[in-house]
Amino acid sequence: MTKLDLNQIFDNGVDNIIQFIKTDLELSTKSEIMQRIADQCRDDEKFRQIYVKKEILEFIIGLLNCDNEHSALQACRCIVNLTYYNEPARNILLEIGGDKLKNISLIIEKFPNLRLVGISAYANLFESCEKLQEILIDEGFKKAISICINDCYETVIRTLNNITSINKMNECFKSPFFIELLDKIPNDLADSNFSEVVEYFISVLSFEEFRKVFCKHSEAIFNGYKSAIDIIVNPLFPKNVNEEDLNQICMSIKLIFDLFNEFYQFKETAKLYDSIIELTIAYTLHGNIYKEDYIPAPTQNHTCEILCHIATVEEFLSRIWDKHNEFIKIAFETSKNSRMMDMQKHCIGIIQSFSTNKEYVSILLKEGIMEKLSSIFNENNMMNQPLIYRSISVLQNFTILAEDKNEVCNEFALKIIIITFKYMTNIVIRYSAVQALRNILNFKPEFSELLKKEGLNALIDVCLGKDEAQEKKDEPDKRVRFEATRILIRLLKENKSIKEILNRDNDIYSCLLENLKTDYAILIKEVMELLINFYNNNIILPNQFNLQIKEIVKEKLSTILASPKDNQLLNKDILELFEKFLTF
Repeated sequence: MTKLDLNQIFDNGVDNIIQFIKTDLELSTKSEIMQRIADQCRDDEKFRQIYVKKEILEFIIGLLNCDNEHSALQACRCIVNLTYYNEPARNILLEIGGDKLKNISLIIEKFPNLRLVGISAYANLFESCEKLQEILIDEGFKKAISICINDCYETVIRTLNNITSINKMNECFKSPFFIELLDKIPNDLADSNFSEVVEYFISVLSFEEFRKVFCKHSEAIFNGYKSAIDIIVNPLFPKNVNEEDLNQICMSIKLIFDLFNEFYQFKETAKLYDSIIELTIAYTLHGNIYKEDYIPAPTQNHTCEILCHIATVEEFLSRIWDKHNEFIKIAFETSKNSRMMDMQKHCIGIIQSFSTNKEYVSILLKEGIMEKLSSIFNENNMMNQPLIYRSISVLQNFTILAEDKNEVCNEFALKIIIITFKYMTNIVIRYSAVQALRNILNFKPEFSELLKKEGLNALIDVCLGKDEAQEKKDEPDKRVRFEATRILIRLLKENKSIKEILNRDNDIYSCLLENLKTDYAILIKEVMELLINFYNNNIILPNQFNLQIKEIVKEKLSTILASPKDNQLLNKDILELFEKFLTF
């Protein structure tokens, strides 16, 4: 067969090719046909659709078990180029019989020069096709991967990254080749293989089997972390880095810090922080960070964030506590420097971890942290929700763990709570402020006198859900309103003058009416107790409001009385309150 004849066959279209490959052909001709198909699919995407024919794919697969290296090469090239982002091709291969593709592992083992094309074939076959993964990932595949690690590291990672079958992923993590993969991570941050493998590790960190092997073979990753810091702290960085390598190095540095940022979520990987704490603290605190125009070094924010996560691991908290004065200083004395905003947020996060330890809470309060904490709460900072959330969480923890609650129940706590009520729309943060106020009032009821008109007005606005930002508008989260209303009810019971001070009767009544409609038994009980308390103290309710209340009470009363006896017994207190109210 001449080149001219083959050109004519290909020019006449795919049906002609199919008829031709059904004839008795020499191996060299078969190889040339596959080479043309592979080249056309590589150069023009339309051929990937044209050649998705069962007869052509059967022809290609049939040559995967050939002893001729050139023919095996062309068969693998066809698989690589035909299956590249081509689901129909993978589906036909499944129909033909995925088992026949197992010969790729034998090609990799037999022909060293075909390792890259062979492993690339696996990578493309696995793309979005768990059925092929289930068929092809066997001992032969694992052996092939092991053979390819030295020469084709990046493609090995791409192949593993395309595996989505959970069973097969776990099988790979348990395989000896995976230990080899971990031990041979490149140590050069300018090597794209380093960033590829770190990105892959981030994606599989949630797998327990991966964490088991990773924790035992993490030396290369630690070397990468230390290299990243060594590069950045060099006063000549980035001038001492080859310009062509700079982007790759920056990518590697970002990814290695992203990986360490994730460790705190899992007990096994959290232990890996042990050997980097001192280095991370030293790097985070280096430089003249308290200077008003200081610009944090590249990724200094990242190491501070890593420390924030390390601080959540109880066994390491004491080692970070040794530098607590530095972190407090960053948190509260760098506000004027907008470039320090991220570090400030992370340092507040570190203080948040300190606030979960009773001993540290006692020291922090004696050192006057309440005044510093209240300085965060101003109208400008209310847009920085992560900062405010962490700060209000610190106060909430103080209200629980402080031995001397008087160190918390002061004008600084008052300012924090009122500012949060007035300017924070996020319901999670509002809820923390409501819980902090409740904890303070439980210890020191007279704290309500400090609230005065401004604080009480802000509380009522929270009860009414004013300006709150809901995630689901059709199903609003009313926990904040419920808990805030319980506090309002308590204050109205304890101090009758509050109603007159506020002069917001309509809002108070609207709030009570709204909460009486809920199914929240504790809240219903407290609303009813307050209304009865009003009557007992000769506080006359507006007629329209009174009628609406009675209508709701009658409806709820009849619902409970129509329910099983067990439910009536469960709601005995509410039943008695309903019946008592209806006598007025």
